Amino acid sequence: MDPEMWRVLARELVIYLERVALATLLSDDRFQQCLLADARGHAPYRLADLPVLLSAVACCVGRPWYREQLASEMSGPLFAWAYQCVRPPRRTGHGEQAMWAVAPAHRLRPLVDELAARMSVGADGQGAEGKRRRGLNRQSDESFTAGLAHAGRYVREHGNLAVQKDTMVGSFRIGEWLHNVQTRAWALPPDRVRALTVLDAWWNVPWSVQWQRSTTGRAITPPWMVRRMPPPGLPGLRF
Repeated sequence: MDPEMWRVLARELVIYLERVALATLLSDDRFQQCLLADARGHAPYRLADLPVLLSAVACCVGRPWYREQLASEMSGPLFAWAYQCVRPPRRTGHGEQAMWAVAPAHRLRPLVDELAARMSVGADGQGAEGKRRRGLNRQSDESFTAGLAHAGRYVREHGNLAVQKDTMVGSFRIGEWLHNVQTRAWALPPDRVRALTVLDAWWNVPWSVQWQRSTTGRAITPPWMVRRMPPPGLPGLRF
């Protein structure tokens, strides 16, 4: 490997005690079992759905305020790890690997960018064409921007993003687009999650979206705060 690349890597190899403590906690099988019990068979909507995780992380790094600070997180590497840890089926080869895979959008971009730039330079010093490695490629950026614009139009007309998979906005398949985004919501970069949350705070709820359709076309944020399911008594909902 190029000595310059080793220098770049060495810059990132400083290990802080908090990193070691957190890695030890998350890799502990007993803790993972406690987390599974806390999830009660449900995928988390946000980290607040896993209070055992919040308390343990805050305690192991010696920062009690982390509990409140992390509670509203719906993206990022910790949320992605927790999501993959508790989602069924978990104890299979692929599921175990997925739990430790860091989504491209969650990787340290400065390091990724610098390595990619150095790797794109050939032996003759000339730049070589290579795959763009910023976690998200240009086509993905443009696709998401276009989908977000149509989602905004749908929200203005209907007040929410409670769409069926076959829902259309003009000629755009908004339902299919949102379904694809929701499928890997845990791997989205935080800025995309924020953009969707601005349109509809409940754009990726882990329960049926029928309760949203029961509103009268108004964009609302319910005054109640729930854990994994909407309030009881809404027509047509069964739990």
